[in-house]
Amino acid sequence: MHQPVLLQETIDYWLTDPNGVYVDCTLGGGGHLRHLIKFLSTKAQIIAIDRDKEILEASRKKLNLPNITFIHEDFRYLSQILSGLNISKVTGVLLDLGVSSMQLDTASRGFSYHENAGLDMRMNTEQRLNATEIVNHFSEEEIARIIYDYGEERYA
Repeated sequence: MHQPVLLQETIDYWLTDPNGVYVDCTLGGGGHLRHLIKFLSTKAQIIAIDRDKEILEASRKKLNLPNITFIHEDFRYLSQILSGLNISKVTGVLLDLGVSSMQLDTASRGFSYHENAGLDMRMNTEQRLNATEIVNHFSEEEIARIIYDYGEERYA
């Protein structure tokens, strides 16, 4: 099971009001939230966001509490999500950025070269474009630009 990073620091500095409004923008497997809800009252409002529908649904089953609202969306739309929920102020926002261990461990997701599986690498499997499409159909220049812009490889 995924071990959340900086958990104690998150508890110490993020949880400032047991009745507050908290947003986990990258819910993933729910590792942080599973621990954090122990310190929140039933009056707290929790918004759990993830762009990976499979992971979101798995976490919904594990964290099925009435004060958690699960949202399948990219956190870049946080402002619109909160507006749609009539929330104008939040107590804390959490972002644990990176690839989820669930994505790495599931061969069909195509994030790991340790498994013999297709190259997918989509954080949101509902998106059309996947890594196989990019590798097989993009030009060398387009791939170099992607690696340079997003892979932090300045010699691409």
